[in-house]
Amino acid sequence: MSIPAAPPPPPGNNPSGHSQPSPPPATPLLAPASAGASTLNWKEIRLKCIKWFFFEIAFALLPLVFAWKEFMLKDGKATWLAVLGRGELLLVAVAVTAAGVGEILIKGLHGRMRSLKIGLIGFGMLMMVSAANFYGDLAGPADRIGEWAKSLTVPTSLTAVFAAIILNLASIIISEVH
Repeated sequence: MSIPAAPPPPPGNNPSGHSQPSPPPATPLLAPASAGASTLNWKEIRLKCIKWFFFEIAFALLPLVFAWKEFMLKDGKATWLAVLGRGELLLVAVAVTAAGVGEILIKGLHGRMRSLKIGLIGFGMLMMVSAANFYGDLAGPADRIGEWAKSLTVPTSLTAVFAAIILNLASIIISEVH
């Protein structure tokens, strides 16, 4: 007794007359949010946060720790203005914010919380441009920097870096929502 042959597949675009399975459709960057519950892998998020703290925050602030140490060794005192008064913390804020925005963009804007992801990207872009612009003002010739800019450097730098840290942490968590 012989086993009958399977029927041929329906003709497709293949010149041999056999259709080949088509690849799954690509997910566009701005795909609509999918219906269904969001899923979070908390173990993965916890590991990302540990990596984030050490390699994006602690090492970004390490040069400022060494600057503080130098002021303490040479002058015996270190003030906020002496350590942070040239706007270096603004550069840290730009780098930390860029990492957060990049995290969202790499994971894509599809899935749940799309509006929040777009909002974080927009806020991040505004923060990066503002911090970079203010640093550019501070890095100019010393005689052209007004006293108002010098007095605002430390509070603005601290605000910018804390906002960047919060944005970056939110980006890590939000980018994992599927």
